[in-house]
Amino acid sequence: MPPHESTIMNSPDTISAETLHERIKGGENAVIIDVREVDEYRSVHAVGAVLLPLARVDADSVNQYVSEGATAYFICHSGRRATEACERVLADFPDAIVVEGGTLAWAQAGLPVHSGGEP
Repeated sequence: MPPHESTIMNSPDTISAETLHERIKGGENAVIIDVREVDEYRSVHAVGAVLLPLARVDADSVNQYVSEGATAYFICHSGRRATEACERVLADFPDAIVVEGGTLAWAQAGLPVHSGGEP
């Protein structure tokens, strides 16, 4: 029996940390949504990222951060949770993208990070 296409989910698009950083520097209307837990976010996060733990990710919660015309970029530690978060909201945010390698890749690329602070 052939697989039903409706049961096959497309994977979200991905972007490298470096490419996303260049887009933001170039003025793209982007929102980086960090889906890790509070303690992970406080430890280190991409500068400008907003915290929305994976357990709370749904279309309504993402809509609180993403204004019209903005693209949602999901980031976690290494990519797994960000992919899950993005898959949850793709129906409502079809342009949502996962940051490849997550915060780990962002920091290893020497891109701006922040530690501490309120989420």
